[in-house]
Amino acid sequence: MKFTTILICLILNFSSLGSLESLLQVDRSLINNLISHQLAYSQQRGAVLAKFENSKVVDLYRESHALVIGVSAYRNGWNYLPGVADDVKAVSEVLQEHGFKVETLINPTRTELDEKIRTFIASYGEEERNRLLIYFAGHGHTVTLNDKRRIGYIVPVDAPHPSHGEGPFKAGAISMNQFKVYAEQIVSKHAIFIFDSCFAGTIFRNTNRIISRAIAWRATEPVRQFITAGTDEQQVPDESVFRRMFVRGLRGEADRNKDGFVTGSELGGFLQDTVSEYDTRQNPQIGTLLNPDLNRGDLVFQLPRPSSVSKLLAPVRGKNNITIRDKNGKEENLYDGSYAIVIGMSDYRFWGKLPGVEQDVNDVSKALIEHGFQVEVELNLTRAELDEKIRIFISKHGKALRNRLVIYFAGHGHSITTSDGRSLKYLIPSDAPIPSNNGVLTQYAISSDEIELYAIQIESRHAFFVLDAPLSLSAMRSGIEGGSVRALRTDIKPLGIKEASSQPVRLFLTAGSSEMAVPDKSTFTPYFIRGLKGESDLDGDGFITGQELCIFVTSKVATDSRNAQLPQYGKIRHPNLDRGDILFVVPK
Repeated sequence: MKFTTILICLILNFSSLGSLESLLQVDRSLINNLISHQLAYSQQRGAVLAKFENSKVVDLYRESHALVIGVSAYRNGWNYLPGVADDVKAVSEVLQEHGFKVETLINPTRTELDEKIRTFIASYGEEERNRLLIYFAGHGHTVTLNDKRRIGYIVPVDAPHPSHGEGPFKAGAISMNQFKVYAEQIVSKHAIFIFDSCFAGTIFRNTNRIISRAIAWRATEPVRQFITAGTDEQQVPDESVFRRMFVRGLRGEADRNKDGFVTGSELGGFLQDTVSEYDTRQNPQIGTLLNPDLNRGDLVFQLPRPSSVSKLLAPVRGKNNITIRDKNGKEENLYDGSYAIVIGMSDYRFWGKLPGVEQDVNDVSKALIEHGFQVEVELNLTRAELDEKIRIFISKHGKALRNRLVIYFAGHGHSITTSDGRSLKYLIPSDAPIPSNNGVLTQYAISSDEIELYAIQIESRHAFFVLDAPLSLSAMRSGIEGGSVRALRTDIKPLGIKEASSQPVRLFLTAGSSEMAVPDKSTFTPYFIRGLKGESDLDGDGFITGQELCIFVTSKVATDSRNAQLPQYGKIRHPNLDRGDILFVVPK
């Protein structure tokens, strides 16, 4: 049985489109079992083939076509959108990876935009076995009518700003009602509209995620799916987190049940989960058209077959810059340089002295040197010296993309709860007084916000902060576009060696939460060293990943202390800095 999917994916990079409830309905059920494991991989260029359990092969889509539209150079009172060019490029690339033939349209007028969408649908949307995708990045606006209805519009390059009058604006823009017309003109079974923009409820109600039933049935039923970046009260930044997560979702992260397929429902659920984690201003919404004939199916993307490349890689021991060898004997260096700054605070002026720290610093330095690191050791620094040394270290070694950095600190940590209930965390330099109020520590200690600022300033792909001090990861904050902040990400997942090495990361490991006292003779650093010597190679592949090291240290310290000391680890929550993992090779 053959059928068509037409995918129309409009990603509108703008804020505050009007509510669209009259057009869509939404299934409020949570995604629990997104799709069944009824299909196996089979793929040809530009086509998507699925094999059922009975070995029958179904041609899901024959051809895939995309129209990618970007509007940035506005003329009549709208802000310039420099991020749109990156959106168009990134979305085009990921769609080409899925076999789409991509056309682009840049800065169209209202007439050009409407004509191009109609021509595109007419050219490819009549073929039953095609899938189409239309992407739009640009401004949007909501108009409230006298009867309180709210209508959203996308803004072409020549549309006048509504401050010049709502009549001229509506004549020059394209309403969401018009997109309903586009959607219903499509002959093929499936269409999905994805708006990188925020709407209220005339198209979308505020919802939970959509359940996707078995692919075998859902893929044959018609649907018009919609995903938006948020509600109309929310703002979408020019540098779009939503677009980044959309790309990552189509590259496999949205495949929640790991069956090799990403459905429209899975993609929507993934965007709901991830976008709001990175940016609290956005809460994506998902739904289907309010039409009983067009709300039963689910669109399907097929991922490439999983690669076993990591199993074909082997470490080349004795080469300190991390060298791997593939099955053909070809060698590749993962890092150009490895640098560490090892900082110890033992001789405090006001706090209790920590005589064991100097031995820890010595042992950590030796272990890192065995792994090819150039190590700088610093002891008993004042607040000014500590800040200066870290900044100089980052400016000297943290610019090159293929460098690997480790920042180790051993000493006191402290937390203070402010009058408004916020918990502030600090690393204590040698000259910091015991606090009588928060202002004292702010002046003399290094806050968790400053530590995270150090991490974000690093340009090298991999950086690992190892803090033998009590510091809760819940205190960590990471800034993203527009000044919003999110907590450190601790839901990290194991990665293949190739994926881990090619993606950026800022990884943190601390000796315990701020509420727990870390003893002078802590087992944290000894287990960290034992992990570097090879005990943390949990899967025995010859590589030690940062995550393996963190898991090893956390479990060993917790066991030895009978849970009196519980180390914490996680990645910085930033869409560009939480995807990879730092790597070490097990020493010979």
